[in-house]
Amino acid sequence: MPDFNVIENVSETLVSVITRSLSVIDPIGGVTAPIALLHDLHSEPAPDTGVAGVVAVTLVEVREDAASRNRPRTSNSSSGRNVSRKPPVALVLRYLLTPWSGTGESPDAGRKLEQRMLGRVVQVLYDDAILSEGDLEGVGEPDPSAVGVPTGLKGSNESLKVKLAPLSFEEQTRFWHAVQQKYRPSLTYDIRVVNLDPVDELSEALVSSREIRYGVLSKP
Repeated sequence: MPDFNVIENVSETLVSVITRSLSVIDPIGGVTAPIALLHDLHSEPAPDTGVAGVVAVTLVEVREDAASRNRPRTSNSSSGRNVSRKPPVALVLRYLLTPWSGTGESPDAGRKLEQRMLGRVVQVLYDDAILSEGDLEGVGEPDPSAVGVPTGLKGSNESLKVKLAPLSFEEQTRFWHAVQQKYRPSLTYDIRVVNLDPVDELSEALVSSREIRYGVLSKP
């Protein structure tokens, strides 16, 4: 089960999936295809030299998934003890995906490239709305008690559902005002359910014997 690195793992997974998807876009001016990168948008995410453009992947919200609350505790028995723990914390992560052109060409060419990038992202995340197995990236902290068991998303059996979650124009405007950047067309996606494994567990010894006592109750 993924540990506290899982939020970073989801971001890494999203960047990887989007970067692969953008490879089909023909570069402009002899540069390489656009890529995705994690960015907070407090500054302009300028592409590296030779890269056509970037899709900035910005984590804007982390919240608990209400539909997954009140799940039962899990338990297992080994070495004469019963170990139980709370269910994983189920999270929903909201991302803003924003294309930025770095072609060095005319503004019109840059806008066209950004719109192609938007279209490609929508296409891929619609076709691949569930990220699992080979899509997943990111590792967790080593766990000596569970050698060979992945503690990150990579190699786990987790599945992430990706859903387009458009914001109103007013909500988008407030966001761009908050990061002090000019408004840019972008996409908003929710990724759920992101399971975060709890640390605390309750360990109790199993019942190994029983004793029956009997007697006569005295009258008061």
